[in-house]
Formats: sequence, structure tokens, C-alpha cells
Amino acid sequence: MTTQMPLYFAKLQLIDLGADYNYIVKGMYFAKPLEVMTLESDIVLEHMKITCNGKFAYAYLSEKLLDKHKTKYKDTEGTIDYIRTINGLIITAIISKDKDGFKVSLRSNNADYPVNTIAQEMSGGGHKLAAGCTIKVDTIEEAEKVLFKKVSSILK
Repeated sequence: MTTQMPLYFAKLQLIDLGADYNYIVKGMYFAKPLEVMTLESDIVLEHMKITCNGKFAYAYLSEKLLDKHKTKYKDTEGTIDYIRTINGLIITAIISKDKDGFKVSLRSNNADYPVNTIAQEMSGGGHKLAAGCTIKVDTIEEAEKVLFKKVSSILK
């Protein structure tokens, strides 16, 4: 039988073995490429949409937008968390093109408004505060309509 070591003690063990704690924390939480930062700024200033009386924000990460900032989708993992820090938001989504339609990443700032129910309705998954799915439609406009309908039903 194995026991799980609390994270605090695992960190101490890594530090005892010579890990540079400050370097790791800085790399994980306090450093990002300039291209990603300009992309996130552009999203907030020009591409983010806020609806549901300021409770829902989403953005579409088009290939054109990614190309403009010389980034790849894999570099945007933290973008949804950047957006969700805006005061008053409850649900945040990032949409991107996928071969089967549009991939949607969802976050909730409040477990009373679970996003996993939205994802599950579209064969996705996750938990109350973080979930994802694919909306199987042909255009971003159709995907936005489907997403808005699902989110607004939760936020009512």
C-alpha cells in the first residue's frame, strides 16, 4: 500500500535534492513569451465578447489571430485563465476551430454555475469549474449561438 505525500512535503524534498524553487515558480507562473502576451492583450481589447450582463466572456482563437501573433494554439493554454480574472465574470470560454467543428474550453468561477453540464450536453466532459467539448457546426457564428444558449440557460 502506498501513501500519497502531501504536496508541501514533496516540494521540500525537491528543494532538498537541489531544485531551484524560485526558478520553477517563475517559469510556471511569472513568465510568458511576448507573442502570447500580445495575443492575450489583443483578445481582450479587440476579440473578446462579454454577454449575459457581464457574467460570460468568450473569445475565438482563429488561425488568423494566432498567425498575427506568431503563436500556436498549444501556447495559449493559460489564456482562458487570463480572461477569467476579469471582475464580475462567472463563466469564460475559449473557442478554436477543430476538424469536427469548434473546440470549446470552459471555466467557471463559481461552482453554483457548473460548466461540466454544458460540456456533457455536447459529448464533452470535465468538472464543475473546468470542462471542454466540441460544438459540431460549420461556422463560428453557429458555434457562438449554441454556446450562448447553453451558458445563458445556466446564468439565468
